[in-house]
Amino acid sequence: MKLVALAGAIASGKSTALNLVKRKGFVCFDLDRYNRQLLESDREVSQLIKDRYGESSVVNNRINRERLRSIIYQKSEEKHWLESVMHPRIMTSLARDIAPYQETNEVLFVEIPLISQAMNQFNVDQVCVFECVSEKRVQRIIDRSGWSLGEITDIIDKQMSEQELRGYADILIFNESSLSDLSKTVDWLCDALVRD
Repeated sequence: MKLVALAGAIASGKSTALNLVKRKGFVCFDLDRYNRQLLESDREVSQLIKDRYGESSVVNNRINRERLRSIIYQKSEEKHWLESVMHPRIMTSLARDIAPYQETNEVLFVEIPLISQAMNQFNVDQVCVFECVSEKRVQRIIDRSGWSLGEITDIIDKQMSEQELRGYADILIFNESSLSDLSKTVDWLCDALVRD
């Protein structure tokens, strides 16, 4: 098995790249999906969040993600608390899901915002970091989320910087042009990783 991490700042194109890789038939894992599943269906996580943030943090038995986002980006200690709840569970789920591939020749891709934790817990063979100028990233976030510029700036400021991410990169991809160009880059990436 070869494990390839796709990393990058918010709106850098790693999710789009993962979807393109998936269309090529590769086994892919999305840690944001694990995060959503935990927030939507894990009773223990729901109870921990409700105990910490009150009844308004859960609406119709579902985590109020907007409220949660607002809390964790206003107070760094709350972001650290939530990470301490979520990240071990996410990493356990990923370990369970990649285990059947350990003795195969498969190339697995994982979109991984938790790059430092993943590097500590898994034998990641290649890290591909996606970068994009901040103005383009901000516009992508506005287009898909409707968040205010202030909210976006807060989120970007609290994430690992592109310079820090670059320190993990085996492959650096600048994703600043079209979807067609990204698709060609993903084709090249997949071909190179299969040959390697």
